[in-house]
Parts: sequence; structure tokens; C-alpha cells
Amino acid sequence: MVDHWDDGKKVTWNSFYGREQTSTIGTLTPGIGSKRSLNSYLRGGVVDVKLNEDAKIKGGYFVGTGSSRAEALPKRTEGLRTDLNFGSHVSFTPEVDYDSRHVAQKEAMVFRSDKLRLRGELRNIGKKFESLIGAPGAQGELGYLLEGNATLA
Repeated sequence: MVDHWDDGKKVTWNSFYGREQTSTIGTLTPGIGSKRSLNSYLRGGVVDVKLNEDAKIKGGYFVGTGSSRAEALPKRTEGLRTDLNFGSHVSFTPEVDYDSRHVAQKEAMVFRSDKLRLRGELRNIGKKFESLIGAPGAQGELGYLLEGNATLA
């Protein structure tokens, strides 16, 4: 992994390259089987730009190669996320990802005060959307999520 940042801490980026140690069906526990080095490699990079104290943009590009990779997995994926603060109480975080065939989107709005935190998130993650290593935990989610925490003291 290679990390870099500018002296003003406005832009950071990192890149990575490595061999995948598990398959899409997972790694067997010790005693049953051992990890094998697959002919499957992942590489990519992420750029994080701090526009100001209240606005950040992060983008990434990732590639999977090798003869051990499942044919159904995407060869490349891209993602873009923005973090926006509207004062000290409200933030908005839209995110979009693309797996070479399908798009996944999430938009979250958070309200914070001393005694209350509310978070609403719209999700549109297709049933066929996949990351470089397989189906994400939120695959197939479509709808709205609402979370709340309150302090009663």
C-alpha cells in the first residue's frame, strides 16, 4: 500500500496491490483445509479531497484480475462519496458505486443535537450488484432506513 498527502492536508490518496487469499465461498477453518494462494489479484486507489471543513469528496477505482477469479465477479468497480456538513447539526452523505454492470446508491441525512441523533438513509442496491470479492452485505436493499438515539437525562 502506498499513502500520500499534501502538506495542506487537502488531498490524500492511497493505492494498493495484493493477492486475494480467499474465494467467494470463503476460507475453510484450520484443520479442515488451509488457505491457498489464489491466482487472483486486487488493486486500486482512493483519492480523498477536503474542499473545506464542511465538504469532502472521496473517489475510488478498483480492479480484479487473475485466472482464479470467478467469471461472474466484476473486473472493475468505481465509487464516489461526498460528506457535506450543513452547520453543526445536519450532515448529508450521498454515495454511488458501479460494478461494471450495476449501480448502487445510498443517500444519508443525519441530524445531531445534545440529546438526539436521527439518521435517515435511502438505499437502492441492486440484487445483482457485486463488489470485487462478491456480494456485499446490503445487496438487494431498496427502501428507507431510519435510526434514532435519544438521551433521556
